Amino acid sequence: MNKITLQGILSMVTRRSELNLTQSSRMKEYVYSRAVYFKLCREFTNFSFKEIGSLVDKDHASVMHGMKVFEMLEFHKDPVMNIYNECKTILTSVKENLDVNLKAGLYEDEEVEYWQTRYENMRDLYVNAVEKLSKYEKEEVS
Repeated sequence: MNKITLQGILSMVTRRSELNLTQSSRMKEYVYSRAVYFKLCREFTNFSFKEIGSLVDKDHASVMHGMKVFEMLEFHKDPVMNIYNECKTILTSVKENLDVNLKAGLYEDEEVEYWQTRYENMRDLYVNAVEKLSKYEKEEVS
């Protein structure tokens, strides 16, 4: 069970783009960075378009349009894809409970969140293993 949140993704993209994505702006830097946020949210969470958009004051249609914008960014290899790739690497490592190269650009609070998530994932695995072991031992006894 991973703990990837919309707010966490928004913070990652906001820091790397150095833009306030909640600001209502049609400038391409904002549109492209929001598209990266939308794509990461769809990839790493199960939230709806409406929920994803609510954090940046956008409706579900804007999120859907942002997904199309992302496809265009991907096709044209826009420099904002560097932000996407960096965030994706970190989020993938959290999702899969893998070590991440901390020199890859984690900010201090992201590093704390990363290790906290790793701890929680390992704790959950341990609790599940203990439960399976106790069930196995009960079956063996009877």
